[in-house]
Amino acid sequence: MSTLKRPEAGLKLKEICQRLDVDYDDARYLLAKGALPDGVAAGPGKGNHRLFENRQAFMLAIVLMLRAAGVSTTVAKDVAEWSQTVQGMAVSLGWDWNFAPFAGKLHSEKEWFLDVGDKKYARIVTNALPSKASYEITPWVDMTTRRKDKGARPAIIFRVDIVRIAELLAGPKIAE
Repeated sequence: MSTLKRPEAGLKLKEICQRLDVDYDDARYLLAKGALPDGVAAGPGKGNHRLFENRQAFMLAIVLMLRAAGVSTTVAKDVAEWSQTVQGMAVSLGWDWNFAPFAGKLHSEKEWFLDVGDKKYARIVTNALPSKASYEITPWVDMTTRRKDKGARPAIIFRVDIVRIAELLAGPKIAE
């Protein structure tokens, strides 16, 4: 099973950037501008490195990947926040109970996507529902109010592959 290394110590920003293949200087700039996951100090102090716990590392990974794809920081942070819903469904509903990327459990045989519509709506798409062979698609939800919006018909939709980001963050598999 893929889990983050050294969960007790955390991951350094440089290691996260290397695993995700994102620019380290861009990531540092983003953090300096305030795109910090909850609980991360604004500055690590001279000669120190920030260490990101599992939740912080995965949240930051989503933001960094979206920023690298041209998504604004504000939207990227909203999407990262909303992505926690995937873990809630996977674990709480028992559909993929061992996939908890915000807790450092980064492996899934299933697919988990977060669709974002018009930078306002979100929905989960997965093939993890035990009783279905096809994909389950949740209704569109307003990311701000967290309420279903049956009338939502977004014109622009982008998809975030939560499992792929988890795989990248886990790093290369080590032969056993």
